[in-house]
Amino acid sequence: MRYDSARLSDFSAPAKKRRASLDAGFFTTALILLAAGVVMVLSSSYARAYYDPGEVTGGNGAYYFVRQLIFALLGLGAMLLASRIPMELYRKYSLHFMVLTIVLLMLVPLLYVLLSALFGLFLGVKMPNLTWTNELVPIKQSASVMIALLGGWAYGVALAGLYLAFAWRLGLALYLTLFALAMVICCVVLYRWLKTRGAEIFSHL
Repeated sequence: MRYDSARLSDFSAPAKKRRASLDAGFFTTALILLAAGVVMVLSSSYARAYYDPGEVTGGNGAYYFVRQLIFALLGLGAMLLASRIPMELYRKYSLHFMVLTIVLLMLVPLLYVLLSALFGLFLGVKMPNLTWTNELVPIKQSASVMIALLGGWAYGVALAGLYLAFAWRLGLALYLTLFALAMVICCVVLYRWLKTRGAEIFSHL
């Protein structure tokens, strides 16, 4: 078997100098699956959208189909854009992304502890239980304590549910960053309320 010098020079060239090419087979398969999914949305939602029992679609049978098609095209554009990013860039910053993800995985539970503490103080000021003769009563028979405990379950469900339902397209690192920022904002708002209005209410109890 013979190889000419041009072919050997192509393989010997550094990876960063070779132009990235689109995998036609993989891209075609992705398009077929995407088209099939969008068509299935139209098939399964047309009747409901047309009769509009919840008065949401205005009788437009293609309402859900159009919305799904828009998101599909946006996702397709994002995929093509990501495919043009050199692999060397991913390799170069892969460690940074991993460290960021680990830090966020530790930061989110710590922010939850702070948020739950501030939220518990907020509920304690807004819904105080002052009619007790035993210190266990405000703990075991207080609505604020019950709401705070159930709020922890709701927090966990929201953290996982939002990611699985919508935000998985963003990636774990970006999702945790946005979630952490939202919690920081909530903590700041609760803290400022406790220092001002909450302190005033507590002084009159």
